Amino acid sequence: MTTVTKIDQKFGEIAIDLQLVSQEKIDRALIVQRCILKQTRVHMPIGKVLCEMGLLTQEQVNLVIETQRSLGEESGGNDDIGDDMMEEIHVAGFDLVISSDKLSASLVPTGEDVSGVTVQTVKMLLAKRKVTYGVISDRAIENYLAKKPLAPAPFKIAVGQAAKPGRPPEIKYHFDTNPTRIGTANEDGTMDWKNRGDIPQVKEGDLLAEKLGGDPGKPGVNVLGQTINPPRIREPQLKSSKGAQRSEDGLKIFAKAKGSPDLGPDKRISVLALLSIPTDIGVETGHISFDGVIEVDGGVCSGYKVKGEALRTKEIQNATVELSGDLTSFGGIYRSTLNVEGTIKASHLHNSEVKVQGDLEIVKEIIGSKVEVNGRCLMKEGKIIDSTVFAKKGIEVGDVGTEAATPSNLIVGVDQKYERQMKQNKESVAALGRQADELEEAEKKLKQELEQIGEDLGESAQEQDKYMVQRRQLEEKMNLSKNQKDKKMIAQLNQILEDIKKQSALVDKKVNDLMEMEDKKEGLLAEYESKRMSNLNEIEKIKEEEQILKETFQVDPGVPVVKVFGTIFSRTTVSGYHKKITIKDEARCVKIFEGKVEGATNKWEIKTSNI
Repeated sequence: MTTVTKIDQKFGEIAIDLQLVSQEKIDRALIVQRCILKQTRVHMPIGKVLCEMGLLTQEQVNLVIETQRSLGEESGGNDDIGDDMMEEIHVAGFDLVISSDKLSASLVPTGEDVSGVTVQTVKMLLAKRKVTYGVISDRAIENYLAKKPLAPAPFKIAVGQAAKPGRPPEIKYHFDTNPTRIGTANEDGTMDWKNRGDIPQVKEGDLLAEKLGGDPGKPGVNVLGQTINPPRIREPQLKSSKGAQRSEDGLKIFAKAKGSPDLGPDKRISVLALLSIPTDIGVETGHISFDGVIEVDGGVCSGYKVKGEALRTKEIQNATVELSGDLTSFGGIYRSTLNVEGTIKASHLHNSEVKVQGDLEIVKEIIGSKVEVNGRCLMKEGKIIDSTVFAKKGIEVGDVGTEAATPSNLIVGVDQKYERQMKQNKESVAALGRQADELEEAEKKLKQELEQIGEDLGESAQEQDKYMVQRRQLEEKMNLSKNQKDKKMIAQLNQILEDIKKQSALVDKKVNDLMEMEDKKEGLLAEYESKRMSNLNEIEKIKEEEQILKETFQVDPGVPVVKVFGTIFSRTTVSGYHKKITIKDEARCVKIFEGKVEGATNKWEIKTSNI
């Protein structure tokens, strides 16, 4: 069988030959395809990737697939394309029809005279179409042909064997992967903390997780005798991080040290050190910076900072928290600044500024806060009041707003981290470009100065030659005067010679100064040129990163959906990536989402429907 890589490669070659796409765009699509495979363990055909990236239209993908099949190649396009296609051939009153999945072949009478058709004729037809597997017996074919008249319905003459789908293995975790439950809200507004759970503890050598079961499936055979591989299984991966290690066979993960097992947002298993604080984080403890799980029996007091892997505490009051993992606050968060790479779970959030890479789960309410969520904002029974909430993967909320409160702003489907990075890249490119232009101007000025120094050196060299000639001529005259013992002439010549030597020394000094200046300016020029080239290379690098960011965002876009299970009050604004609306009249149990205008290609609108 042709490998997937060869199929995609052939697809790309045909697309380039048809002048539908460039090699550069194919290379970019292959990078995105590898990213998708790495992140999801699912192989997306190259045609579908190109289509999703907007580099090919569906019609162009179909054209390449047709060309690929006409050459006897397997297609590297969208798996859904071509399912309704049938390959046909007409011989002696029959159409031989091979199903699109090549799992069956049928004779379809055309109504013509088939009296001369024999079993051998049919078998020659099958051989011509290379139908070799699952063919019925000669006696069955003979019995079919003997019927007069032939039934108009297709007669199945060959049946393949479908591949048996496999079953992915399961990962069994031997520790509580969600120990930070925050309980439920009581009717009186208090919290029931009975189901909080304890942070699990392990010791070195403990089994943390293992991969169990699974079935790779069984290959099938189509009527052409070709092997049909079972569908690709999206197999879960066991991944370990610090404090944990994977077994040699890759099927188990064990603890390397004593601590708290943790399943990170990237599904990596680690064992984190545990810091237990029996009081508040405050005057007694000072700021806390700990590379592990911080378990606080009390809360985080006003003005204090916490930095670590994960934090589990009661209240957080006017504090700054920075975590590479998860945060759980059982008593709520007030007037604080949070930057969390994992998820946040809290009872409520008031007057705070929050950035969270994973999901945000709030039980009761978000009030007067600015929240940026790169995952989902989940608060089905909670309220959002007087707040701005960005949520890339959408918002699920009970109520939004009140009749008297300042209206809230909900922005969904937008990746704020991506937008910031793109803005930062744009500013960096502009700054580097300006600096490169300034360096280029400085280089031009230096080159002009070096040209002037070159001219000055040329003139000085001529002066040096002139003085050397004069000295040589004077020395010859002095030798002649010495022979003639003309003391007066000798004295005059000595005086002239001394003057020439002084002038020559001045010229020599000027030449040395010019050469020293030339060396410095040439060194400075080389430094400017090197820095300018470094800036240009940095600009190219940033642009490449921008392109990868864009392509990754296209493959993993946001979810521009707000689901309101209670009431959304008027004046609330809801924004997607392209459009924004203001709610005019309060509504209940609605889904608000951004979608394309029906019949339009690049026009968007905010739509509503009942949940």
